[in-house]
Amino acid sequence: MTTFAPAVDGMVGPEGPAIVLTDALDWGGFWKQVAAALHQHGYADGTRAQYRTVLRSFYRYARRRPARTDEALVQGYLNSLVEKHYSWNWLGMNISVLRHVFDRLAGLAVTARCVTPKRPHPLPEVLSREETLAMLAAAPSTRDQLILGLLYGCGLKVGELCRLTWEDIDPSGGSLRVRHALRKERLLAIPPDLLPVLDPEDFVSPLARIRQIMREREPQTAAAPPPPVPEPVGVNLFKAPLSLAGLDLPFRDESATGIAAGFYRLFKTHILGRFLCLRRPSIRSG
Repeated sequence: MTTFAPAVDGMVGPEGPAIVLTDALDWGGFWKQVAAALHQHGYADGTRAQYRTVLRSFYRYARRRPARTDEALVQGYLNSLVEKHYSWNWLGMNISVLRHVFDRLAGLAVTARCVTPKRPHPLPEVLSREETLAMLAAAPSTRDQLILGLLYGCGLKVGELCRLTWEDIDPSGGSLRVRHALRKERLLAIPPDLLPVLDPEDFVSPLARIRQIMREREPQTAAAPPPPVPEPVGVNLFKAPLSLAGLDLPFRDESATGIAAGFYRLFKTHILGRFLCLRRPSIRSG
């Protein structure tokens, strides 16, 4: 149901209402006065069209002259929108339009106690530390373990991960350099479990391994087929380890970018729970 707050005084300026409501005024004449007032105050054409749409919807429910609009009628109209499961955005727009038209322009107080709904902001669902480690361990390839480990273990964003080069990695010092725009950069500690994988002398990328195999086969075949295209980094990169670990996807955005952003939230959530300090995750995440 629509919530109401204590009533307040009318919102009419000292010059009086811009719209004079009489029993003889029908909805056509009422809209002409509303449109003229909106045009006088510099409202855009799109905004005036939204006002017209809301007032048409209210007229279909009211079926009475504008002058007979009262608080009970507005409350019943708004409650009907709630019962029909209209969005909070549409409900808020209706309250805003009716408040401006009837209270500010016409001098009534039919929406003085209405409270505009706010968009809900639910807390994100995150995996526990144990579930995250189980997912990392279940990654089917070295590449997947490396990508997931950097996203979670270092708290990298997707763009930061894509800009990494071997020059940014110092395996001997156990540090990772993350570059930003305007030549800004920061150093991060690499999780110990990722250090062996990040050694460029020992690590061979999947594409290099495929090319090596094809070169070995060249003397045995007249025309070697082109090397297969490696599987792109996408949603399966995250869903496959979750499935192998027996976990459900906890993120609402199931795109690859959305899931990667979810890993960034996992990093900040777990480090905040460990240090109980907002400064530490802010420094680590730049």
